Amino acid sequence: MKRVIIFIACLTACLSLAAQSREVKGVVIYASDSQPVIGAEVKVKGTDIQTVTDVDGKFVLEVPADASKLRVSSIGMETRTVRIPENVEEELLINVRREERIVTPFVQIGVNASRPKGDDGPDASSAQMGFTVGAGVSFAISHHWSITPSVNLSQRTARWENEDYVYVDTKIEPLYLDIPILAELKLWGKNNFKSIISVGPYISFGVGGQYTATNNYQDGALVEQKTYKGDLFGDNAPLKRFDAGIQFGIGWQVKHVYFGFNVQYGLTNIDNKDFTSDTIIIPSEHIHNFKADFSIGYRF
Repeated sequence: MKRVIIFIACLTACLSLAAQSREVKGVVIYASDSQPVIGAEVKVKGTDIQTVTDVDGKFVLEVPADASKLRVSSIGMETRTVRIPENVEEELLINVRREERIVTPFVQIGVNASRPKGDDGPDASSAQMGFTVGAGVSFAISHHWSITPSVNLSQRTARWENEDYVYVDTKIEPLYLDIPILAELKLWGKNNFKSIISVGPYISFGVGGQYTATNNYQDGALVEQKTYKGDLFGDNAPLKRFDAGIQFGIGWQVKHVYFGFNVQYGLTNIDNKDFTSDTIIIPSEHIHNFKADFSIGYRF
C-alpha cells in the first residue's frame, strides 16, 4: 500500500511539472530570400531559458507554461520578438530581416551621354559620349531609406552644328567634379536582390576642358573659315564653372554589385555672358546641362 501511495505521488508530481511547461518548435528564416538563419539565439523573454537554431534554422525549446514571448537575435539580422501561440502544436515560422549596415562605402564607373539645352538658341545637335568615375557612402536611416552622397569626376561632351548666315561647328569637352546628395528607396527582393530608386540635388564644379569651334562665314558661298580652340573655364571663357540641378536614378543591386541609370538636369545657366570673342562658340546665351549615364559599381 505504501508503494502505491509513493507511485501516485510521483505521478502527480510529474503531471504537475509537465503542466507547468510546454514545448515550442519553430524555424527562423530570412524574409528576403527564405534562407535559414543558422545559430540564431531563441530566448524566452525575461528569462535565461534559451536555445540556438540548427543548420536548417529550426529549434525546439521547453518554455514555462506562462511564457508569452520569444526573443530571436543573431549577428547580421535584426532582433525580433514574437508571441508564443496558445496552440503549441503549431510550428512557429519566424521571418527576420538582415541587418542593414549603417555606413556602406562604394565605388562606381560608367559612361554618359550629354546634350546641353539652350533656352534662347538651339540645343546641342547630338549627344556625345563621356565618362564618369567616382566614390561615395550610403548612410542607412531605415531598412528601406538611405542618404547617399558621392563625389564623381565626369566628362560631359557636346556638339553644336548650326547653319545660318554663320555655320557653327562647336565641340566642347568640359570636365566636372559632381557632388550628388541622393535619397534612396530600396525595394527588397529575393536572393539578395534589390531595386533602388533615387532622387536629390547635385552641384558641380568645372575643373577643366577645352572647346573647338569652326565658323564658316557665308552668304550663298563660302567666304571665310576659321577654327578656334581654348579653355572652357576661366576669367574669359565661354562657360561658368558652377552648375547645380536635380538628379533622378534607378538601379539594381545583386549582393555587392550595383547597376544604375541616372539623369541629371541642370537648373543653372552655365553660359558666361562676360565672355568676349570675335567668333561664335556656342549659339545660345542660356544653357543648361543635361546628362544621362549608365554605371556599374561595387558596394562594400
